[in-house]
Amino acid sequence: MSLNRPMTSTAADSIILLDPDRHLRDTFKQANSLWIVQTAEQAAEAYQRNTSRAPWIADGEERAMRLLAQVLWPAMRPPSRVRRRLLVLSSTPLPQSNARREILTGLFDRVVFALTPPSAAPPACADSSTETSAIHAYLPPDEIAAVLTEAHPGDYVIGGMVDPTDRIVVLYRGTLEPLVVPYAFFQATGNGVCPQFEAFGIADHGQSVRFGDYEASVDAVLYACDADYRRRTKRAERTEGTSFGSAFRRLRLLKGLHQHDFAPVAERTIRRIEQDQIQRVHGATRERIEACLGVPYEEIGTY
Repeated sequence: MSLNRPMTSTAADSIILLDPDRHLRDTFKQANSLWIVQTAEQAAEAYQRNTSRAPWIADGEERAMRLLAQVLWPAMRPPSRVRRRLLVLSSTPLPQSNARREILTGLFDRVVFALTPPSAAPPACADSSTETSAIHAYLPPDEIAAVLTEAHPGDYVIGGMVDPTDRIVVLYRGTLEPLVVPYAFFQATGNGVCPQFEAFGIADHGQSVRFGDYEASVDAVLYACDADYRRRTKRAERTEGTSFGSAFRRLRLLKGLHQHDFAPVAERTIRRIEQDQIQRVHGATRERIEACLGVPYEEIGTY
């Protein structure tokens, strides 16, 4: 990790932190490159040199506005097609004023206010005129950081909201792009479990969406709603569909298990196994996997 290192368009896991405290730095330390912005001059430089692959992160609306207000003048905004993205770790789902909302959406193509735990439960809505019934849920900051530094962050969700009035679910992907899914997509399971949309949550480090006892994989949602993801998945299936990680995930889902069900094995370890980032598993981890799946380790690859 390097601090204040200039970023290039090839730095997929670079992150810009706005006036971070030590806790926020530690949370996002797994990023390959961190650009720490603490002054107006640094904010202006980062804004002009920012690439579309580097998200901006602010711990609270006040921290974001204090520095971003310095780059409002049109003369400081370079003519560019760069798509800038801002994630505000917030206690409210929207800016506290319409003016601030206009400022932020004027500077960034995508702005997401993440109601990070414990603030996300119970949910609070800053703009009661527009989202009186919206139910918000987001991953905790450390899991958001893990998603943002993935090779394909758009294959995960960091959070979202449920709107009972319009009967839709809005999921924010790791790229901060929204994915709008109607209630009708989430059909009852074969054993009669129906989604309880008022009990909305994100699980498995952004790989699952929960509505009470009902759970849907993000893979399934993306496969149905995103043509690019569908094409990429089909290409991957031709070359990786028989990998150990793919078989492990299929068996886990077949058994109705979540990644956290393998504790004390870390969820991140299970996720890396499923992504074929860990080739050999030994000792207590292997024994725990066998106990949970009820299958000898050597046979997992046959599923």
